[in-house]
Amino acid sequence: MKKYSLVFITIIFAAGIYLFFFSQKRIIPPEEYRLNVTPVSDLNESEKLGKRVGGHCYLASTTMMLKSFDPAIEFWQVVVARGNATSFSFHFPKGNESEIKEGLAGKGTAMALKAIKNMGYQPHVRLQGLPIVNKNNWWVQMAAEIGGDAKTYWFAPPMNEYKSVIASGIPLVAAGSPCWQDYNVIEGYTKDELFVVVPDPDDQDKIDPKMSCPIGVGLQFEVFWATPQDKQLHHSEIFTDMKSYAQEAPDKMLMYANYLEKGSSIVNFEIERLYLARFFAAKYLEESGHKELAGGYKKSAALFEELTQFVPSDANAHKEKIIKTIKEIADNEESLLSKWQTL
Repeated sequence: MKKYSLVFITIIFAAGIYLFFFSQKRIIPPEEYRLNVTPVSDLNESEKLGKRVGGHCYLASTTMMLKSFDPAIEFWQVVVARGNATSFSFHFPKGNESEIKEGLAGKGTAMALKAIKNMGYQPHVRLQGLPIVNKNNWWVQMAAEIGGDAKTYWFAPPMNEYKSVIASGIPLVAAGSPCWQDYNVIEGYTKDELFVVVPDPDDQDKIDPKMSCPIGVGLQFEVFWATPQDKQLHHSEIFTDMKSYAQEAPDKMLMYANYLEKGSSIVNFEIERLYLARFFAAKYLEESGHKELAGGYKKSAALFEELTQFVPSDANAHKEKIIKTIKEIADNEESLLSKWQTL
């Protein structure tokens, strides 16, 4: 039995190598190509409308990529298009109640794929690993959930495919590159170099958001891009998700506050993400004509904004204020639930 298993594994391995090299040869992109991507900073975009906050480099990068199709697309729209701007969630980083981390519900940065879909585009994602192993990966799950295109590769990244996408006029979003350790946009390449655009260059003591670097072994992290579908905001899907998340948020906030009261320690306090989500949710609701709901989420945003002064290191010294404010937000959003029923 072991002998047959070994033979089977060898055959699969050889087939994978053959398919990899065969597919690489089929795609022959230009030797070099460069787009001219317009930089977008989550810090600058949030400051234009409210308070200057970070933590959204993956959505700023997504916005840059989508602007290649429609320059009128705005960062705040992409934030809302994830559908989870009314959510609240938490988890225990150590697996027990000693430490607690707050955040938005959903599948982390893979929610960028949901935003792409709800902006009217088809998302495509590539990541390393075996299909069987990756079936529980959030990127793969999200792509399957929304009808996106997700493919995995075993060894070297599919650089020829990536180059062909860029040469077709579509920049890539990468969860890290040889040029930048966080989310960035790949706007071009030569045989030896990559050209990237980063959301916030001052994160790593840089000034120019555009830079280049040796291509090295290529793009080893998740890479995604979009292709056009109807290019329209999917309001019904966004409202459905916002309504669903809104139902759960007040109880989740009270549970979070309760854990803090029982002694859980706040870790990596990033409440500004919740502030910005509520702030943009209010803007979206107001522009959609739902003024009462918009007013309610403006209040939540203002309360979350009060807590951003404790980011990041001194949050535990202000637990009483945080608990009190989170409970106040929970009460406020509980009072909004009846208004969601009219949508």
